[in-house]
Amino acid sequence: MKCSIIRDLLPLYCDNLTSADSNEEIENHLRNCTECTEIYENMSREEINTTEQDKNIKPLKKVKKQFLIRLICGILGTAVILFGVFIFVFRGVVPISSDKISWQFDEGSMETFYGETNNNGKYIEKGRYTSKFINMTFTGDCSCIRKEYDADYDYNNDGSVTVHHHITIYPVIKLPFDDKGKNPNQFVWGLSTYDENETLTIHCRDKDITFYVKDLIEESGITLE
Repeated sequence: MKCSIIRDLLPLYCDNLTSADSNEEIENHLRNCTECTEIYENMSREEINTTEQDKNIKPLKKVKKQFLIRLICGILGTAVILFGVFIFVFRGVVPISSDKISWQFDEGSMETFYGETNNNGKYIEKGRYTSKFINMTFTGDCSCIRKEYDADYDYNNDGSVTVHHHITIYPVIKLPFDDKGKNPNQFVWGLSTYDENETLTIHCRDKDITFYVKDLIEESGITLE
């Protein structure tokens, strides 16, 4: 068999891809041809070197992959912890204790005017009236507070609706860019109802404090009429 044909088959022979008959022809040729034998030996050495490099690279790739996985998990874990700390400190997840909250009453009023629109589309004021309400100002014994509001509704047989207000107060740390006014540890709740059954519940860490709104109005000593 010609050297050119043998040399074309040598790469396949090195990879064990040639048939048994071809192997026999190639081996017979290599025993009698110095040049082809030298080419075959060079190919074999390159194959061995490549295999050894692969063996050395694979563990490094595995270590690198494991390092990247651990790095990503570490970054994600740190981000989750920092987010949790931010929510706990700056957003507030634990309600304020009942002994850390106080309230006081003061009178508020709002002027409302009424009228009608004439044929020319001009609004004509006919009168004004002043409606009074009671401000219930809550103050937290901390630098800043946040409130969450919810309500339940009772639908009565006479068609009226009784509202049960729920307020949860959280102590938080005021962020530099968070503008909550001059008194960030206060908020105001307005009272102006005469529903006998309407309630207000303050949810604290240690207990819930429930008032009838009518009792709060009486406690304030302010007359709404």
